[in-house]
Parts: sequence; C-alpha cells; structure tokens
Amino acid sequence: MHYIVGTHLQLPASKSGQQIRPGMTSQQIRANSRGPAGFAEQRQLLTPGTQYTLIRILKVDDGVNYIFSSSVGDRVTLSFSSVSEAEKFISSVIGEAVPDYSSAYIDQTD
Repeated sequence: MHYIVGTHLQLPASKSGQQIRPGMTSQQIRANSRGPAGFAEQRQLLTPGTQYTLIRILKVDDGVNYIFSSSVGDRVTLSFSSVSEAEKFISSVIGEAVPDYSSAYIDQTD
C-alpha cells in the first residue's frame, strides 16, 4: 500500500487553459495531460479544485472504501474493488506512478 492516511489529492479545477509548457516536470505534464481515466464514478463524487485528505481506509465485503475529507470538512467515500485499483486512481489524480513493490520480492539469489 503506497498511499496512506494523510495523503492529499485534488482534481484539477478545469482542463481548459492547461497546456504543456516548456519547463514543466514530467509529473506536471502527466497531471495536465490525462485525468484519472476509467474512474468516472469516483471522479463525480469529488469537487474539482477542492483539496481532499485521505482519512480512513476500510475493508468491506466487495472491496475497499477510501474515505476522504475535503478542505471544508465534507466527507466523501470512494469505493474500489481492491487497494490496487484505489492506488491507480489516486496516482492518476496526483500524476505519479505507483512503485512496483512486487519486484522487491523476486528471489534474486546467486
């Protein structure tokens, strides 16, 4: 699990006017170039331009719920089928790539 309680995220306020400019980092380009594709249901629950903080991760029968608190105190529960799916969503919003932790467990003995 890469993203833990205390993680912040914010959907861009608007896609209009955001262009790739010289001097932008690859993280900024990824964040401006694509939104969290494939997560329309979760995106609809978040208000663009509002900062959210992850306050709880809760296992439920059909997956996992990530509970966020907005900067004004509103709570939003986003449901995912797995932690991996939730991390893909968060990483796409933040514009990061989630590290491949499974490669650390590959047996590399001599």
